[in-house]
Amino acid sequence: MAVTSIWAVHGDNVATVMKYIANQDKTDMGQFPAVASFHAVNRVLQYGADEMKTEQQLLVTGILCDTKPEIAARQFLSTKIHHGGKVGGIVCFHAYQSFKRGEVDGMTAHKIGVELAKRMWGDRFEVMVSTHMNTGTVHNHFCLNSVSFADGKKYYSGKALNRKLREVSDALCREYGLSVIAHPAGQTNREIGNRHREENGLFTWRSQIKKDMDEAIARNTVWRYFADDLQSRGYTLEWRGKYLRIRPDGAGKFFRLDRLGEGYTVEDVRARLEENWSKPRPFFQPYHKPTHEKPRGLYALYLHFCYLLGELPKTYPKREEDNADLREAAKRMKQYSAEADLLGRNRIETAGDLHDFTERISAEFETLLKARGKLRNRLRRMHDTETMNPIRAEISELSERIRTLRREMVLCRDIAERSDAVEALVDRIEEIDTRAKARANEESDLSDTKDSI
Repeated sequence: MAVTSIWAVHGDNVATVMKYIANQDKTDMGQFPAVASFHAVNRVLQYGADEMKTEQQLLVTGILCDTKPEIAARQFLSTKIHHGGKVGGIVCFHAYQSFKRGEVDGMTAHKIGVELAKRMWGDRFEVMVSTHMNTGTVHNHFCLNSVSFADGKKYYSGKALNRKLREVSDALCREYGLSVIAHPAGQTNREIGNRHREENGLFTWRSQIKKDMDEAIARNTVWRYFADDLQSRGYTLEWRGKYLRIRPDGAGKFFRLDRLGEGYTVEDVRARLEENWSKPRPFFQPYHKPTHEKPRGLYALYLHFCYLLGELPKTYPKREEDNADLREAAKRMKQYSAEADLLGRNRIETAGDLHDFTERISAEFETLLKARGKLRNRLRRMHDTETMNPIRAEISELSERIRTLRREMVLCRDIAERSDAVEALVDRIEEIDTRAKARANEESDLSDTKDSI
């Protein structure tokens, strides 16, 4: 498997270069700032062939040029002057071919590089090929003249030639029994990189979005319900022009559905939802309400007296609204219980105590949010699973504490909003209780008076 790339190198005006080359005594580069590092061609060739580099050089081959950088640079320049062309602007092209770690040795990589240079440029351009080892990764460097020695025409590095470079490299890898990177049609380098991250088990927002979309599609048959399902999971959907975009909770940007891959465009999702109509549905046994034997004898008489005494409810909620009211009341009771537990657990007795406690947990909440954000930024730049796992565990602990603080902040806000109303209600209950006790005392005194008479 080999990765290839090529880019243009811009250099200096040939007159300035020649003036510097002709004057070997000039060592003060300040007099010639345009050629401070000799010139662009020589820099690239030195990078490809300098044995003093930290990379371990293996082999150097010159195709229609010398293997020494200084001589090859002059040969490149001579070709330009011979054909009377422009010597400034783009003076050469620098390309590389990198192989998968451990898949190829240096000698084989150099053979592939030389053959690649011959097939691509050897009949028209001067090329130097140099093979290096860098932390165990074998790769080739190519430096080719920007002007053809055969006809004087300049090399044009467009998309078509870049694609040809990749295709020739892939063909050579196949000939030597090496693996080849798949290049799906219509996918950009970023999309291919995301796919490789997913294959290696690394987290990407795109994979998470597609996973949730698959689950939502499998559970629905209509677009409206599908969209509601995604929104309940924390997703935001919006149209931007003619494209639908989606953003998961926590992501910093939107993702267009048409760029998630095949099967996730709006049309594809609608088609998948319609297919669910034809899928076999699970068979459910019809439910029959069990019949109960009517109570008889003494048991029936006992239930009748319980009903008259009010021990049994006289009516049951039959409307959905009644059940909803009961559920809402139960929800409020649960919230009130949580608020009471919060007040008692944190010894909050006055409005000032509540204000201080709210300020304290709000400050902790903001601090933890910032800390979690920094950890997530670090996680995005990491690729090693072993190094990422402790960071993920720390993020999980922070998220749990953030959820707890968020719930307590909601409870504090509700307590503050209802405190006045609750205090008035308690005063009213105490007043009623006091009146009831006073009335009971008056009736007791009156009864004692009648008995004495």
